[in-house]
Amino acid sequence: MTTISVGGTTLNNLNMVTSFTAGNSGTTPLGIPLNDIALRNTSASLLITGISQTGMSQTADGMIGGNIFVSTSGTLNIGGGAVDASSGHGNIFLTAGSSINEMTGGTVSGGVLTTSSVGGTMLKNVNTVSR
Repeated sequence: MTTISVGGTTLNNLNMVTSFTAGNSGTTPLGIPLNDIALRNTSASLLITGISQTGMSQTADGMIGGNIFVSTSGTLNIGGGAVDASSGHGNIFLTAGSSINEMTGGTVSGGVLTTSSVGGTMLKNVNTVSR
């Protein structure tokens, strides 16, 4: 599945995809929901081939970068492209019912990276996160 959005992508129902590529840009004004990319998935394996999050949201405290949320019931693989929220210092949240694996060409860049997995997390490439 490939999504391109201005203002955010929220796919929080029970989706069943094996591959995910997403791009989001633009700025949401004060009072509009945050400018995030979110996928909730139920397949046995999900391959992220690239997520580019350059969207920003205006809040009472100023501008903040959009976040990335990916949750899958099975294995989460990152390969062939970056999971990148670094332009706005957005945070990245990855959750897997099995393991999280970084494959050749996969990287993670952004603010805070939070992972949760049952089978372990292997991020072996050059990644750039603040925490």
